[in-house]
Amino acid sequence: MGRGRTLLAHSLAVGAWVVSTLSGCRPSEPAPPSAAAPKPPGRLRDLPEVTPRPYEGTGLDQDPVLRDQVLKQSFSDIVERVGPVAYEGRTRFRIERNGHEIERDERTQIDSRAEGDLRVRQWDAEDQLLREAVRVGDRWYVRHGQGALRRADYAQNQRLSVANDAFSALAGFCETLGPALGLRDVGRAADGRAYRAVPTGEPPPDPALELVTVEGRVVIEERTGVPRRADLRALLETDGVDRPGKFELEVHFELRPAEAPPFDVSDAVDPIRDRSSRHDPLAFLQGETRTSTVIGGD
Repeated sequence: MGRGRTLLAHSLAVGAWVVSTLSGCRPSEPAPPSAAAPKPPGRLRDLPEVTPRPYEGTGLDQDPVLRDQVLKQSFSDIVERVGPVAYEGRTRFRIERNGHEIERDERTQIDSRAEGDLRVRQWDAEDQLLREAVRVGDRWYVRHGQGALRRADYAQNQRLSVANDAFSALAGFCETLGPALGLRDVGRAADGRAYRAVPTGEPPPDPALELVTVEGRVVIEERTGVPRRADLRALLETDGVDRPGKFELEVHFELRPAEAPPFDVSDAVDPIRDRSSRHDPLAFLQGETRTSTVIGGD
């Protein structure tokens, strides 16, 4: 029973990073309208001259601390190092246990500009647009599915980690495998130094999991320590009632220096606002239905 609870906790935890990664946003506490909006990260104009931190392209396969520093960078970290970049990636996550299956397969594109503007778009496995977030200046614009692009309200303007969350699949992969993930230096590639993923024989951080296979490789730019390409796959198992449960993780992406053209948000419409003057769960006791919790309220 204890092992089952551990598995459930792991499922929720791993599912959380996948949902946050694939949805492109983490929940945040809404700030009151009068609160000052935080400064968006990654604005080059607010930074001193960008100087890449020293990285010689060696030791990544031997130093787990250095490995985490390199592979768990945020999108903002990378923009501060090398300037505007374009990111195209795909993340797949699948859980199969006791006859139940959960799978997410989504594609992400991030485009950025030197002044800090950026756009994040994500599609499902059938190439249907799921969501879009655009930052122009200090304002966000959002789209869900095939809906209209809308100017974000004050609460949505606090969600300034959209690009970081969408980019975090590589960090999530590394966190899930932990010390079980090894890297083997296989020499230089066209755009950096290549490392092949290998099992170390160590267990993953969650004791309910066992690494079965890990494969693929990641390419790190030697001058800056920025991940340029990755194709990684892992299969993990845990106990099941009839057969071992399976966790499959895949991360694929390419990142290259590029500055996007200006983002056109001229067709953006106003945000959807709640016009209700009162929200009272007990309003029905006074014969009223103007409440967000009563079906049929006006």
